[in-house]
Amino acid sequence: MIEELDSIDVPSVFICPISLEPMQDPVTLCTGQIYERSNILKWFSLGHFTFPTTMPELWDDFITPNKTLFHLTHSWFSQKYLAMKKRSEDVQGRALELLETLNKVKGQARVQALRSLDRSSPPMIRRRKQWLKKVNS
Repeated sequence: MIEELDSIDVPSVFICPISLEPMQDPVTLCTGQIYERSNILKWFSLGHFTFPTTMPELWDDFITPNKTLFHLTHSWFSQKYLAMKKRSEDVQGRALELLETLNKVKGQARVQALRSLDRSSPPMIRRRKQWLKKVNS
């Protein structure tokens, strides 16, 4: 599920221009530019007194927590996570349902059910199974 979170399209407003990663603690500089707190503090600690993205000299290094963006970011990621978790639970529930059905089916009907299930699996899984058969024979 974590891999799915990594692959989703994160709105660009949630991305720190320094690290290009989603911000967890966004702060705003005097110009209104927004950065991840740890990234901009590291920038300052390295002796830079310019804006990281545009490079003009920084006249004020005061940072203000951006609570609105913080709440928007956390809300958005929470909703995405819950949607993925629900989808994962649905898939797991369907898999358990199929296993229970297969356990009830005996003999030739079971073989036919397994073949049917194999035909309905995604092409990538079928190709992997075919490859494994070739390797093992």
